[in-house]
Amino acid sequence: METISFSSIGVRIEEGVTYKLGGYGVEGEIYAVYHTYLDLISSTYLSKNDIYGEITISKLSPSIIAGTFSFDAITEGGGKVEVREGRFDLQRL
Repeated sequence: METISFSSIGVRIEEGVTYKLGGYGVEGEIYAVYHTYLDLISSTYLSKNDIYGEITISKLSPSIIAGTFSFDAITEGGGKVEVREGRFDLQRL
């Protein structure tokens, strides 16, 4: 199984804006986390400031957030994953 999540500290998200992805837990940046789980083994890949990554918010309303994303992420051990042409369309709670 694979999961992708995005998080930010102190970033105001706006519709129609493309954001460069930054490092994990850095204030003022959005970052991506890519997890893989296979046969009880998990790996975590994180976006970084110095590698490619972006997320575009195409729709932002009180009930919906939608957009696209592409990024590279790495593990502490140097493993790398490339995620391309991702999209999301979520209901906000």
